[in-house]
Amino acid sequence: KQLGSMHKEALLARGLLANTYGNLKQAQKQKDILLEVLKLMHATLPAGDIEIVRAKGNLANAHGLLSEYADQLQLLKEVLDLKERAYGKDHLELARTLHNIALAYGNQGDLEMKMKMLERCLTIKKSKYEATSIEHVPTVRCLAQTHQELSGGQLNEHFDNYIRYMQEAKDILEAQPQRAPFQPEI
Repeated sequence: KQLGSMHKEALLARGLLANTYGNLKQAQKQKDILLEVLKLMHATLPAGDIEIVRAKGNLANAHGLLSEYADQLQLLKEVLDLKERAYGKDHLELARTLHNIALAYGNQGDLEMKMKMLERCLTIKKSKYEATSIEHVPTVRCLAQTHQELSGGQLNEHFDNYIRYMQEAKDILEAQPQRAPFQPEI
C-alpha cells in the first residue's frame, strides 16, 4: 500500500501472482490478471519497457495453456519484435522466444514454420554456447521430432534430418561430465 497499486514494483508483484496461477494450471486466472497488469503497465511505464515485454510473454504462455494458439502466436511475435529492437537479432533472449514461437506454430499444425523458428533458435544458441552445451538439447530434440513428423513415416530428407538431430542430441548428452550418484546425508 505504501507504493500504490500503479507503482512498477506493485505491478511486477501482481504479474508474479498471475504466473503462480499459471503454474497451478489456472491459466484463465493468470490471463485475467496479466491483461489487467498490462493495461496498467502501458499507462505507467515507458513504451518498450522490458517488464511489459516479459508480461506479454507470460500472457502468451497463458493463451497457450488455454489452447488459444492464434493469440499466443500474435503476442509472441510482438515479444520477438520488441526483443530484437532491445537486444539485437542474435541475443539469447530471442532464442527463448523463437523456441516458444516454434511450439505455437506446431500447436497450429504449421510444422514448416515450427522448423524454421527452431533452426533460427539453434543458430543463436550455437553462436553463444559451446558445441557440446546441454543448452542445445531441447531445441535439437524438438527439431528432430519436427523432422520426424514432416517425414510422414517415409525415408526422405526429413527422416534423414530426424536421425541427424537425434544423433546430435545423443552426442551432446554423452559429452556431458559424469556426476557422482546422489548420496543422501544420514
